[in-house]
Amino acid sequence: MNHHPHVAAEKTAAATSKRDPILRVQPACQYIGVGRTTLYSLTRSGALEPPLKIGPRARGWRQSTLDDFLDSLGPAGSAA
Repeated sequence: MNHHPHVAAEKTAAATSKRDPILRVQPACQYIGVGRTTLYSLTRSGALEPPLKIGPRARGWRQSTLDDFLDSLGPAGSAA
């Protein structure tokens, strides 16, 4: 019996992040094929979910969020 549910939740979150990594700005840009300015424009326009706060000055997107964005583009697959 697990007496500490928060420990189980932390383990689950860690396992999830291994399967769904968080990509910082530059890797996210490379992943979806856009530049930094376009990445932030997509976020401001609502086309892309805002990044997660992963530290005091660090933000990133889950790979699954970027995959969903790419899927939403349809067959053309171009964000620009």
